[in-house]
Amino acid sequence: MLDKAGIKFDEHKRRGIDQNKFAEYLVGSGLLLNEDVKWICFHGGFDFGYLIKMVTGEKLPDDESQFAHLLTTYFPAFYDVKSMIKDIDSFKNYGLNKLSTELAVKRVGTPHQGGSDSLLTLSAYFKLKDTYFNKSTPETKFLNDLYGFRSRLDDFYNMSYY
Repeated sequence: MLDKAGIKFDEHKRRGIDQNKFAEYLVGSGLLLNEDVKWICFHGGFDFGYLIKMVTGEKLPDDESQFAHLLTTYFPAFYDVKSMIKDIDSFKNYGLNKLSTELAVKRVGTPHQGGSDSLLTLSAYFKLKDTYFNKSTPETKFLNDLYGFRSRLDDFYNMSYY
């Protein structure tokens, strides 16, 4: 799939940024550990997991509550569009491409490439917010609700982890 999208892994290996250097830049950017930064994703568990592993330099925890602690520490405010649509019957089983088609959100660039998918996810978020939800709903209902996890991640603070 990624080969078909035009991603050239051998060239990225030769000319791309080293992941440790990228992690260093990301940590120093002010984007992490900042509750004023709102992260938008679509079914973002693996994306956040990869970023956490990269910036900590450690293996991800096996326990969900420990992962939730790391996630909400490094990314204290996020919205997962896949979680936002899980209760909308006409959208609940959609992937990003199908959802964006139904929402009449246009893609810029090639599918499955980071910039194009990121812009499409953000556009779908705003379209959902403006069309299907009260404008404040995403902030109150979907904050830190990562698709595929048992419960909202901000609820884990009530567990015995601490």
